[in-house]
Amino acid sequence: MQAAVSVEHRFLHTAVIHSNDLRRISRFAEAIGTTIFIANAPSYAWAGIEGEGWQTLTVTGPTGEGITRPRTFTRTRHIVLGGGVMTFKRSA
Repeated sequence: MQAAVSVEHRFLHTAVIHSNDLRRISRFAEAIGTTIFIANAPSYAWAGIEGEGWQTLTVTGPTGEGITRPRTFTRTRHIVLGGGVMTFKRSA
């Protein structure tokens, strides 16, 4: 996880993770802080290809300002969860 955060260089654009551990996905999403975060789906899933989402561009450089919204142009975070996320209860 630390290596992924390091090589992302705080561009804050897009991150993808494939895991069955919801806690790991949550920790990674918080640590990476990207505008577009995808779990268990291809990186293009945020754009509505093969599922929910919308096609748009991110604004300004180095793309850290977010997905464009015609009304406000403010940064909104978009998180996509693909199939395969499972949660398990641990016995005491």
